[in-house]
Amino acid sequence: MDRREVLGHYEGLAAEFDEHWVYGPDYIPWMSARIAEALSLSPADRVADIGSGTGLFAREIARSVGLTYPLLCVEPSAAMLRRLFADLAPVLSAEFYR
Repeated sequence: MDRREVLGHYEGLAAEFDEHWVYGPDYIPWMSARIAEALSLSPADRVADIGSGTGLFAREIARSVGLTYPLLCVEPSAAMLRRLFADLAPVLSAEFYR
């Protein structure tokens, strides 16, 4: 599968992407807390989620840590970035095409 086929796959999956990660109501907060803890995040940190998808985990991390700066969500799929929550900062990555 070449890069464009992979991108096309994620473009088509964007609308239902979050459904594949939500195993129950407590999963996203639990996993996001583990990520924030492993990274020792504090409100003053600047954070980028590389390959963020729809920002499902990024949103919860930003909320729970109380980040001062917007969390950057770097993603090659424009369809995924269109599903980001308003409090996250989208960055479309053209590197995927190189």
